[in-house]
Amino acid sequence: MPMGCTDNLIKPITNPNKITVASGRDGCQLHVLNRFFVEVPTSLTYYSLSWNNELAQYVALTVTPWAVFTNTILATATGLACGKTYAKYASNAHEMHRLATKQSNKPLEAVALTLKVMYMDGPTDIFSDIPYTEAFKAAEGVRLQSSDSQEDVYKAMFADLETANKIYATNPEVSKAIKPPDGMYGFDMMKWRNSTIHYTYAYSAASAGVHRPLPPMVRT
Repeated sequence: MPMGCTDNLIKPITNPNKITVASGRDGCQLHVLNRFFVEVPTSLTYYSLSWNNELAQYVALTVTPWAVFTNTILATATGLACGKTYAKYASNAHEMHRLATKQSNKPLEAVALTLKVMYMDGPTDIFSDIPYTEAFKAAEGVRLQSSDSQEDVYKAMFADLETANKIYATNPEVSKAIKPPDGMYGFDMMKWRNSTIHYTYAYSAASAGVHRPLPPMVRT
C-alpha cells in the first residue's frame, strides 16, 4: 500500500548531532546546561520588558480592562511564542535529566528537575492546562500529547521538586569539572536546595490561591 506524502511529517525528527550517552562524551549534560545561563535570561528578559511596556501603556495609562490585555497579548501569537520559548528550555532540562540519569550523575539529575519545573511553570501560567506528564516524549512514541489539568500539572511539578530536594538533602559530591558552567550557584547543592524549597512553596501558594510562609533556609 503506497504511503501518503505526509507520512514523514508525523514522524519525530532525529538530530544527527544530538549529544547522547552512547557517544561517550564525558559531561555531555553540561552542553545542555550551558544554554540555561546564557540564552534563557536574554529571551525571558525580552518578554518581560515587552509585556511590562504593554501593561504600562494599555492598562495603567488608558485604564484598559485586564481582559483586553490578555485577549490581545497573551491569547495571541505573542503569548504562544513565549510559551514555546519556555517549552524549549524545559525540553532541554528534560534531556539533561535523561542524560544525567543514564550516567548516574545525581547533582545534575536534581538540578535538571528543578530547571524543568521552573520552565514549565511559565506555560501553565499562560495557558493553564498543558501537557506535562506526556511532554517531551516524541522519541518514545508519544506524538499527540494529552494536556493535564493545571491542578495535575502542579501535582506533577511538586513531585519533581520533591525528588530533586531528596537528592539535594544527601549533599551529593559534585565534580569540580562541572561547577564552572553553573552560573547561578556553582553547583552548591544547599543553594539549589533552598531554591527548590522556595519554588515548592511559591507554586503551592499559586495553586491554592493563598499566601504561605516560606520555610527557613538551610545554612551554608
